[in-house]
Amino acid sequence: MIVISAGFMKSASTLIHDYQVDMIALASKRNGQKQLEKFSSGRGAAYRGKLDLKTFLILIVINFLYGDVALKTHSGPTFFVRVLVALRLAKVTYSYRDPRDVALSMLDHGNRTRKKGENFKDNRGFSDVHEVTDALPKVREEIDNWYGWRDFGSVLLIRYEDFMTEKAKCLQAIAQHLGYDLSQEDVQTLLNKYTDLKSRNFNKGTVERYKEELSATDLAACNRALATELKDMSYSV
Repeated sequence: MIVISAGFMKSASTLIHDYQVDMIALASKRNGQKQLEKFSSGRGAAYRGKLDLKTFLILIVINFLYGDVALKTHSGPTFFVRVLVALRLAKVTYSYRDPRDVALSMLDHGNRTRKKGENFKDNRGFSDVHEVTDALPKVREEIDNWYGWRDFGSVLLIRYEDFMTEKAKCLQAIAQHLGYDLSQEDVQTLLNKYTDLKSRNFNKGTVERYKEELSATDLAACNRALATELKDMSYSV
């Protein structure tokens, strides 16, 4: 089986992917994760930025030769993912988060990047995000992907806020969606392993940061710019 572990940036997508990798280790007899990691296109252990033909072929071959794999991506749904799902070779999960908290997290990331003192000539590490409003175009791109996955159909949508407050319940739902039989003891093992949030690509791991950290002006700007999207995602304005 191929797990497409997709996610909104800054929505615990790395941690969720790590949980899924360990689910494979616990529940599957054949595991191709180590082989897949050799083809990562980013800093993640098994990450591909594009769900294109090359990625499709890599997944097919490794899954056939070695076993189950979990691929992390921030990409939206593509033709090749639809083929994998239609052939029942893959299942998809997609994590998402309140866009206002995502914008704050992008700003934090940009501030950390600039403190390194390097001369960045592009937008690596969100170095071009100096204000919350600078993040809005990037957030909108992530929302476009969210719409794509929402309409995709065969995908388990994971809301960050639910994941952070009811992690065990969410892990059981993920395992069930993927077809892995995990006991309560297995889930507790996973929870125990990933207790240090700072080591899992988290800034603060906080729900509804925007209520405390956004200025009234920035909050109004975000709510105005994303009013329809926030409503569609069932977030209050």
